[in-house]
Order: sequence, then structure tokens, then C-alpha cells
Amino acid sequence: MQDVNITKLALARSLKELMLKKSFDKISISDITNNCKLNRQTFYYHFQDKYDLMNWIYYNEIFVLLVDDLDENNYEQKFYQMFDKMYKEKEVYVNALSMSAENSFKDYLEKVLHILVSIILDNKKSQDIMFCTFGLTGIIIDWIKRGAKESPQEVSRWLSEILIKFKRKS
Repeated sequence: MQDVNITKLALARSLKELMLKKSFDKISISDITNNCKLNRQTFYYHFQDKYDLMNWIYYNEIFVLLVDDLDENNYEQKFYQMFDKMYKEKEVYVNALSMSAENSFKDYLEKVLHILVSIILDNKKSQDIMFCTFGLTGIIIDWIKRGAKESPQEVSRWLSEILIKFKRKS
């Protein structure tokens, strides 16, 4: 099991290194495997395609930080952990936003935030959940597109305040 994670991490690191040099759409599986000195079959043993690898990165490096042990007392801390990681690798996430596929970072972010907002706002109407989800997604996307100029602490505070206010609203 440990070897599987080491291999996946090597492939993820390779993809992120390449995303600092060229757009995600122009990166091939061969580029990824050559960069980390693995063969294509190893890649396909672990992932279906580069989009699957990117989703693995989103989940394991970003969203686990957000949802692991999340409760109404630690929204800001959990958002901070996620934004701090994104801030440290902002070039990768700016590049990820330029993906032209259905499984884009924006789509993935929206799906995860929808689930998260649904849990937090458990008794709210679906329109309220959608409104809050799209609002949070928009704030995060805008933050990344503008080069993550505000600190992770500041953006974390914005989002947690929005969620808390929305939860209190009846």
C-alpha cells in the first residue's frame, strides 16, 4: 500500500512540476512519466488519464484538508489549511483553472463545496445551498485568478463568515 502512495505522489509531483512550465492541456502522459522516470504502464495502473490524476491531487492535497474533522467551530481553520496549500502552489491552480475539460478544477471545486454546504446548511432550501455554493466557488476562483493576492487567512475568514451568516439566516 505504501508503494502505491509513493508512486501516486511521484506522478502528482511530476504533473505539478510540468504545470509550472506549460498548460495542463499540453501535458501528455509521456511528459508526466518521463519527468518522474516511470513508465506509461505504471501511470495507467494507478490512473485512467491525466484528469484522473489531477482529481486525485485535488482530493488528496486540497479537499481532505477542508473536510477532515470539519465542524461549525473550525470552518476558518479548515479553509485556511486548504487555502494555504493552494497559495503555496498558486501557479499550479491558476493553470488548473485553464483546463478545458469537463473535470476541471472549477467543476471539482463546485461539487465538493456543494456537498460541504449541503451538510453545513442541512435544513436550508436547495436554492440557498446552490446560491451559497456558487458564491463560495466564485470567491475562490476569483482569488486564484487574481494571483491569490489576499492572504489565506483573509480568504478563510471571508468564507467562514459567509457560511456562519448563511447558517444563522432562517
